[in-house]
Amino acid sequence: MNIQKLNGIWNCYPINAKTNIKNLKAKIPGSIYEALIDNKIIEDPYYSDNEQKQMWIGKTDWVFERSFTLDSNFIEESKISLICEGLDTLCDVYLNNTLIGVCDNQFRRWEFDVSPYLDKKENKLKLIFKQTYDYMKSNQDKRYLNATGVGQHRIDGSNRIRKSQCNYGWDWGPMCVTCGIVGSIYLEKVNTPKIIINKINQEHREDYVKLNISYKVSNHNLLKESFVIQTDIILNDKIISRKQNNFDTDTIEFEIKNPKLWWTHDLGSQPLYKVSISIINEKNKALSFDSRRIGLRKVELQQKIDRWGKSFTFYLNDIPIFIKGANWIPADTFPTRLDKKDYLYLVDSCVDVNMNMIRVWGGGIYEKDCLYDFCDEKGILIWQDLMFACSAYPSFDQAWVENVSNEISNQVSRLFHHPSIALWCGNNEIEQINEELIGDTFGKMTWNEYCQLFDNIIPSLITKIDTDRAYWPSSPHTPDGNRLEANNPKSGDAHLWEVWHGRKPFEWYRESEHRFVSEFGFQSFPQPSVLKDFLKPNERNINSYAMDLHQRSPIGNDAIIQYMLSWFQLPHNITMTFWLSQILQGLAMKYAIDHWRRSKPRCMGALYWQLNDCWPAASWSSIDWKGNWKALHYFAKRFYNPISITAVESKEENSCSIWVVNDNLEQIKADIVCNLMNANGDIIWSKSTQNHQIDSLSSTMVEKICFDFDFDYKNTFFNVTLLEKNIPISSDTIFFERPKYFELQKPNIKWKLYPMESDNLKTIMEIRSEKPAFWVWLDIPNLLNKFSDNFFHLFPNDSKKVIICEKLEALSKLDIQIHSLYSCRDEEIEI
Repeated sequence: MNIQKLNGIWNCYPINAKTNIKNLKAKIPGSIYEALIDNKIIEDPYYSDNEQKQMWIGKTDWVFERSFTLDSNFIEESKISLICEGLDTLCDVYLNNTLIGVCDNQFRRWEFDVSPYLDKKENKLKLIFKQTYDYMKSNQDKRYLNATGVGQHRIDGSNRIRKSQCNYGWDWGPMCVTCGIVGSIYLEKVNTPKIIINKINQEHREDYVKLNISYKVSNHNLLKESFVIQTDIILNDKIISRKQNNFDTDTIEFEIKNPKLWWTHDLGSQPLYKVSISIINEKNKALSFDSRRIGLRKVELQQKIDRWGKSFTFYLNDIPIFIKGANWIPADTFPTRLDKKDYLYLVDSCVDVNMNMIRVWGGGIYEKDCLYDFCDEKGILIWQDLMFACSAYPSFDQAWVENVSNEISNQVSRLFHHPSIALWCGNNEIEQINEELIGDTFGKMTWNEYCQLFDNIIPSLITKIDTDRAYWPSSPHTPDGNRLEANNPKSGDAHLWEVWHGRKPFEWYRESEHRFVSEFGFQSFPQPSVLKDFLKPNERNINSYAMDLHQRSPIGNDAIIQYMLSWFQLPHNITMTFWLSQILQGLAMKYAIDHWRRSKPRCMGALYWQLNDCWPAASWSSIDWKGNWKALHYFAKRFYNPISITAVESKEENSCSIWVVNDNLEQIKADIVCNLMNANGDIIWSKSTQNHQIDSLSSTMVEKICFDFDFDYKNTFFNVTLLEKNIPISSDTIFFERPKYFELQKPNIKWKLYPMESDNLKTIMEIRSEKPAFWVWLDIPNLLNKFSDNFFHLFPNDSKKVIICEKLEALSKLDIQIHSLYSCRDEEIEI
């Protein structure tokens, strides 16, 4: 079998558009927006109000075309197929002026037999991408189906087409309706049989793992000699087991003794086995082969009756794990301009802050192979949504159902072998928004139509390929009792938006008794330097028109400022307002996650909304579009620490409760130091206790401290530190009143730089403060904001060492700024 790639530079141009654009050069894989940007036809669509000015792009038909000659090894009598791994979305495919295919699904792999149409000399391939507005309107006119956000931040009818839903806008992203060849495109010559692995089941026993491998051989008619099927199991480039069998079966079994198990990064290593299968002829030559990389692990979603209802717990290799992570959206509105290093950066950023799962959200795309590969290698689990979100869908349309069925079979077949994938989920929030999306009235899909798709068709397609993982119909979903009550605290998963959308105070999270929280969030602004990337100087105000365009949540900036007024004194300039919004966001998520970790095993998971951004804007992300870690991401490193100490204040009882959570597989012995301090940094009360035994996989209230004296709540804070072998491993600082009332003292922060001995590409910054300095953060313009720590508290007589991934010589040329909460009180204040 031979491949001739057709990626590279294509020509593209519009049809019936009021423009003089001709012969654009387009890099494939790529989209029309990228071609227009690269050819300097349009400005950055993210800048100012360019998005609105460029809506014509999505309302235009576009042609992508190229010429090619056949490689010399493509022989005339062979069958040759055109393989398109991603066409976005309504596309007519022409070869040498003959229509060979009509495509209507971005998520499918399209294959066409082009043997009859190829020319020996020169061939012309032309793809016509039709604008989707007419298609969507035509289908909506036949039977209207509701979708959330229409008229605010989302284009009507996007639920009628199998394309990335958020490409039509979402409450955190732009309406940049694009098209293009978004996956590889190539010719495949088939002159031998083709073998593919279509299923790998694992059975875990006490001292071995049984693998059951299913495969399929196509093009049997091309077999002209005797052959065998050879299957190898490979670990660290060494064959550890090999079997051969004749073509009288389509399965083969292996027993792998003393298996090396795959774990999340916080619990163990990530050994990856390779399953390789080949058709071997009598000359010991491989006529066709396929391989998949797997991890030997058992992942289960267990739901058991307990004293709180029914659990929702992921077990990895029979160990119950508390899920810590975030929701993933497409990392750019035009994902084809992302490369592997962009994905690796985000996955590494998850590992760095102790996450063990991401949820690939159902309104985006089935992600590139590299995301799943990196999660396999780095030990991150994936909750994989199918691409349905916040809409009624036309499951009454048999052609649409067949299209979707092919999509799901394609995607599950592509992804099933990844050890990182822990769960298949049917959709995002359709059951939660059932009053708008499901029923017998206008604009809704009926419950029968909904259940037929998400309870019957989709799970039956998945189980034909993958029986090793659970399927979950919707997120959130209540499996027991009233299915309409999507956020029932007794069972299932929940999306909790009482804080933010419901304007509840952060303390509301402490009332939550849910079993698993797969969405919750709070917005902040990106790093202030990102302002320059999308706003003109005269637009850099929170209430400017362009700023509002980059805020897609209807309550967005108003909610940020209202919550900020509740917690902090309002800064006097936009720079500090941006920074303070990030601290506010981190506080909100800390309140939630600290509580749910304390309440385990009642709650066994928290995935905050959201990890990343697709453009520069205010959003719920913890990493902005440029890759800067916001305050929340640094907070996550602490509140997702496998061993974490937290304190819960009670003014009514004049007390603090001390909790320690240990998510590790081993127990520890640790000491605890508590200090009650005033605004000047003086310790007014202190206590130390030794040798606390902290059991593995536990959450324990180790002590409740009741103060027998009065103190000034407004200007007193409490700090608790957990030490193992005299080394601090976790700490927590709490206020008894909102920090806006705290009489901050000028901290007089001092710092010095010196090279890191073990790595001369890095620099250590040592920081000290004369007075209590809250949420101290480094800001180094022109340097990616990803430090070993940031937004931390600093107390007198303490020092903090921060690792910066930059050489000392290079840092000396940059403007280094260090701020704290004190910096937000007055724009004229100098540290």
